[in-house]
Amino acid sequence: MKQKGIASDKELCVSFVPNGGVNLSSSPARISENQAAGMLNMYSDERSLRLRPGIKKMGEIESVYGSIKDVYPRDGRRLLLKRITHGENITEEKHGIYIATQKAVLSFDGESFERVPCFAEYSSGVWNYQYSDFNFNACVFLPSAGVELTENDGQANWKAEGDTVYLFGSGCTYIITPQVIYWPFPIGQVHICANYFVVTRPPYVPIILNDCSPAGDGVKGEARNLLTEAVTQAYTANSQSTAYKLNDSNIDDDTVTACYTNPLSKVTLEFVFDADEVTQTRSGITVTLHRGEGTLTFSQPPITAAGVKNNVTVTYSKTPITKAPVLNCTVGGWFGSGRNGGGSHIVLGGYSTAKNLVYYSKSEDPSYFPEDFFVTVGDPSDAVTAFGVQFNTLVIFKNHSIFCL
Repeated sequence: MKQKGIASDKELCVSFVPNGGVNLSSSPARISENQAAGMLNMYSDERSLRLRPGIKKMGEIESVYGSIKDVYPRDGRRLLLKRITHGENITEEKHGIYIATQKAVLSFDGESFERVPCFAEYSSGVWNYQYSDFNFNACVFLPSAGVELTENDGQANWKAEGDTVYLFGSGCTYIITPQVIYWPFPIGQVHICANYFVVTRPPYVPIILNDCSPAGDGVKGEARNLLTEAVTQAYTANSQSTAYKLNDSNIDDDTVTACYTNPLSKVTLEFVFDADEVTQTRSGITVTLHRGEGTLTFSQPPITAAGVKNNVTVTYSKTPITKAPVLNCTVGGWFGSGRNGGGSHIVLGGYSTAKNLVYYSKSEDPSYFPEDFFVTVGDPSDAVTAFGVQFNTLVIFKNHSIFCL
């Protein structure tokens, strides 16, 4: 920029980027973003004066919580993060964004970071917070599309206020809710609107076989869920057999739950086996579990009655040889016509070892990703990087190409 009355060899150079610098000829409201209306906020790089870019370090995260994995939202919105109300007065309120790091979920209101607790409890006049260390090597935030988190504390049903957010990662699905606390509410009680702020959302457990005989053969049911290794198998008792064969052998050491409903008494007996347990007894009936063979043996035959089906169920886990990486995806979105103007399916992709696979959930149920609900998109070496929606079309962006579905 040339200054009137200054010789060319003594010209004052004021710049930030090309065509930037001090602009005294226009209204401050009309100048470019890379220009300034005065000589304030300038520094010298020994050759010219430059406008300071306004960068400010807000805090150190990685040394405490690990590297940042994802941020939500990215569209300029500020979500309700926290609100504490005493009587009718709001004593604290924060709006901002959520940050997923390798070890924790943080909130940021533009001024400071705060670790989001998993649980809060009021006891003896003191708030006690509990935190969990995560291990997010890869994760993705998604809006919950209007899903509300509710909780029953034995006295009343509480409901989370504000926007709830999904977080897929570390082998789990989480729901993150604002920390909304009222006290006292009702009179004499402290009330939290859902005092679980980072909640593991249980995946749907599919019934893979129905109306099975004790030998294990039955009617094919639902597809396995990519979000969990757990499945349920339903049997129709025959009043004679004591041994019940599972669809899988060498099942996992996770909890196994067997339920038997007596069709005459209408009483249901539940037998729960932890990792190191082999037998369970209820009401005089003993059940023995053999994980290697994949069998359960009753000490007396479960009985049946006319028209009764599926009165014996067994829920167990079996990890597949090749596990789908759906819970370690790095990009996601909603697609389809769903509730509250949102989508009906969650779509996920971007995993490093399955670069061209896109997984999608069952309609209106983000807790269920059937094992056959995926599509292969283009070159397997070209990774999915983002999703977009244009009218009724899902747009899939990859490093070197774009696809529509």
